[in-house]
Amino acid sequence: MFFKSHIEPNGAIDEYYNTTILLDAGYNVVLPLHVVREPTRQIAFYPKVLWPVIFDLARQIERGEPSDIAASKMLDVEKAECGRLLGIYRSTALRSSPEVNAKAPVHQLFWHRLVNRFQRFYGSAELTATDGQIAAMPQLLAADWTINSVEQPRTLGQLMNEAQRVLDPEQPALTAIGHGDAHYGNVFLESQKDFLYFDPAFAGRHSPLLDVAKPLFHNVFAQWMYFPKESDAEGSMAVNVGEGHIDVEYSSSLPPLRQGILDIKRGSLIQPLAAWLEDEGGLTSGLRPLELALMCCSLLTMNLADKSRFPGSVGWFGMALAVQMGNWDVEQVLPSPDTDRAASLLSRGSN
Repeated sequence: MFFKSHIEPNGAIDEYYNTTILLDAGYNVVLPLHVVREPTRQIAFYPKVLWPVIFDLARQIERGEPSDIAASKMLDVEKAECGRLLGIYRSTALRSSPEVNAKAPVHQLFWHRLVNRFQRFYGSAELTATDGQIAAMPQLLAADWTINSVEQPRTLGQLMNEAQRVLDPEQPALTAIGHGDAHYGNVFLESQKDFLYFDPAFAGRHSPLLDVAKPLFHNVFAQWMYFPKESDAEGSMAVNVGEGHIDVEYSSSLPPLRQGILDIKRGSLIQPLAAWLEDEGGLTSGLRPLELALMCCSLLTMNLADKSRFPGSVGWFGMALAVQMGNWDVEQVLPSPDTDRAASLLSRGSN
């Protein structure tokens, strides 16, 4: 066997690991043999799985290491899974009341982290700019940001306030059954053709826009989070902190595999998902829930101000990426995968 533990201090969700919900909805999922449940701490024990984890396969491909699958085949599998996800979302769609929606475990990844984790991570945080200026969190929240010569329309503080409103669980929503945290680290590749999901700690009924956020961010944009020292050595970062303004310039681009994953998610999942939600009246806030959830992925998965984990330049990159994700005009960018404008905007939000 192997086990996976989930620990969420100050967590507001009582029940995790709703595996049978995924199974009944049509997901290919590893069923746990036993789950130990305690408030804020739950451990699931699984049978040993011999299929490779897709996170490892993607890493091997982009580093040019021997891999069990070619990049083109992996992209084919990704595209097929996007189609299957759309089918599951449509077949399980319901309108949830505020009371039902509020109980969805996926909100722990976004809204609950905003209200519980942000202060713990960043209450006394400081980041040191390239010019030696020190920016404390109140300054980071209030400042106007210019990132790679693009003025960001909203400050980080404005984005935080908006996220607390838009991502608030206690509101009605068009919901479907989803894994909630289906990044590649939580998916095996079965027989080189099928996603096999595990660790459904956040599985349940929730907005499909929230369901696609973690896989989109972590599979495409988050290699700096997993390999911070390597990212620090490869990239360049210049930060200047002025009176009420922060100017960030960084150089980075998506590796071909990550760009391919992004193009597929854009054209085969998010674009048709948005069109379907609009037809069903499920875009009451546009795609802002997705954009703000992407911001939370960068800002609240790990503490960007933790110098023992992140070199200074990587912490700044994660903070800048949070601002970019929150300001990301997904409605304009995602439906246009072949335009130069889309490629330009998306390359700014990558490492």
